[in-house]
Amino acid sequence: MHEYRIQIILAVLLVFLLYKLLRSVLKKKLEIKYVLSWIIVDFCLLIIDLFPSILTFLCKCLGIQMASNMIFLVAIILLFLLALSHTILLSKLVESNKNLTQEIALLKKELKDTTR
Repeated sequence: MHEYRIQIILAVLLVFLLYKLLRSVLKKKLEIKYVLSWIIVDFCLLIIDLFPSILTFLCKCLGIQMASNMIFLVAIILLFLLALSHTILLSKLVESNKNLTQEIALLKKELKDTTR
């Protein structure tokens, strides 16, 4: 039982995180498009936690001798993908913000011209 303790704790934490993410979406605190990447990462980690043989298989395929090194590799890749996802989202928001600012400026100018 002791050997599975950390797996059980991690699984409970991941399920709790998934629950909180989904609940936030259902309560309209967060939009699904912003939470989707976190849900995918959470789900991937949960699968690896519940089926550690996947990690062993990946280690053998990639020639990595220690599972802990594979965990770090997976974590780095997942964090990179999350950062990329958020960078894309931020880029879209900056573009949208710029367009809205320009539109407001044009509307203010039009309003100013019509009041003269």
